[in-house]
Amino acid sequence: MLNTAEHKQLGERFVGLSNACHRQINTQSQQHWMAAL
Repeated sequence: MLNTAEHKQLGERFVGLSNACHRQINTQSQQHWMAAL
């Protein structure tokens, strides 16, 4: 089992990666729509 500190760190890292992915997808879709219009 992970201790709480490790678990928290992993969770924060996962959230950070997830947020980075969403930002990238949002930017790409905005550029896509701008190009389409």
